[in-house]
Amino acid sequence: EDASQFVELAKALRRRGVAATVAPISTYNWLPCLGGRSVRPILERIDYACAYAATADSLDLVAPAPAYTLLDLAEDFVTTPGGVFNVGGSADPDLFPAVTPRGGFDAYDGLPARRALTVVGHSAAGWIGRVFLSDRAYGGRAYSGASR
Repeated sequence: EDASQFVELAKALRRRGVAATVAPISTYNWLPCLGGRSVRPILERIDYACAYAATADSLDLVAPAPAYTLLDLAEDFVTTPGGVFNVGGSADPDLFPAVTPRGGFDAYDGLPARRALTVVGHSAAGWIGRVFLSDRAYGGRAYSGASR
């Protein structure tokens, strides 16, 4: 699904006084995850959006998209581990090699938090959001979103 589908939800939350923003996830961002591959490319976007939402002076309705090129997309598609062909040697996330998705996801790293967050996810992004909140490593990285 495209981030634009969640803009109305963010607007409704804002009308109720909740500072809401939508993670910049586009349909094409899911391509490296096809076939049961690692969802690290989506986790990186959730992490990026949460870092933005926690640190920005004011929030855009949709969080700014990280730098990401067609070459980044192609490299992520080839190197993202897991799936039916066991890219990286395994279909088990606990055994995935630590392959960091391409793109500029560090723009808000190290900035002081200005607000606490609530993460709302729908469908696949809902269960991926639970991975983000967990302290357990997934594909070589623990996001520990709940303890930030």
